[in-house]
Amino acid sequence: MSDDGFEVGAPPVTAGAGRVRAAAHWAFALAVVAVAGWWLLKKIPTLYEHEPWQNDPYDAVVSFAVVAVSLLAVLVLAGTLVPASAPGASRRLIDLLRAAWLLAWVVAGTEISDWISVIVRADRAAWSATTPIAVAVLAGLTGFTVLVLRILARARGTVSSWPQPPDRPDWLDVGLLLLVTAAGRLGRGAEASRMLAQLDRTVLMQVRRHSLRVALVGAIALAGLTDTPQVVLEGYSLPLAILFFSISACSYFTFAMLAGGYLRLAPPRRPVRFGVRVTVATAAAVVLAAAFRTTLWPLLGITVAEAGPTQLVVLVAVAAAVAILIGLPIDYLSVRRSGADPGSARPAGERGQVAQHENQHGGAAE
Repeated sequence: MSDDGFEVGAPPVTAGAGRVRAAAHWAFALAVVAVAGWWLLKKIPTLYEHEPWQNDPYDAVVSFAVVAVSLLAVLVLAGTLVPASAPGASRRLIDLLRAAWLLAWVVAGTEISDWISVIVRADRAAWSATTPIAVAVLAGLTGFTVLVLRILARARGTVSSWPQPPDRPDWLDVGLLLLVTAAGRLGRGAEASRMLAQLDRTVLMQVRRHSLRVALVGAIALAGLTDTPQVVLEGYSLPLAILFFSISACSYFTFAMLAGGYLRLAPPRRPVRFGVRVTVATAAAVVLAAAFRTTLWPLLGITVAEAGPTQLVVLVAVAAAVAILIGLPIDYLSVRRSGADPGSARPAGERGQVAQHENQHGGAAE
């Protein structure tokens, strides 16, 4: 951003822009249909209690997808609301298509998980006359997903011929553009643009530099928001509630870090620090251990009948320890092989220039 507003950074893109926006609208429609379908299948007891995917790990996938797809839908909607004439059109449209593409594949991945539960006849004893209804809903949603993926694939073919755009605007800039647009409709566009430019140079630049911390805080907040109703309604004890929140936060943190990098939510300003990958891998290991706990209990000499919250704590702790023990040396050797200092993740020849840049701009990125 400049002092007076957003820098254009690249000439506007018109060829294929309409196709990208249309594809994003299809992806948003898929999100609405998918989340509504999952919600109804969970809330109607005669269906939920007889679904092949009613238990973990399949149910954990659905529960996570409801939140992830909803957040991606908000992102896609925000991208489509920015006026086509706004600066940085090519960058915004490419990132919009990435968000739509990821949204569709999260839906598709959830459907694949559900179909696996059908194929392996999970919870076969609970199947009833209503099970085919749930499977029919899954089949219809799958068909719609395939259609949307084909539409998105054609749009991706369109943008592949575009020149590589600059790094900005990113998704934080998109949020500012929406605010500037809204203020402009109220006749306060110039004033809002100057204020938001200052916000970008101060607060949002710190968000970009400390993306790991922001992702962690956001994941904890989201876990509290989404899990509190279940904790309260089901009367969880404090230790069980903490365990439940922690596993949810690990799932959201993993998704935020992996998806955030792909979507360029707030692109980091330097190579990733040593240990960041291990942190993400450890969070992912906790989530996978919790989701596949029934399969993993025998590895710890625990039967399903003996399993409880204490045993689950032991299981996720072991999974986290394994991830750390395997990940740290691999990450360290990878950083060393690249010729960087593990403390900075930068080649030695670049560190002097980077230090000078960070002194000028007030901090380092994670």
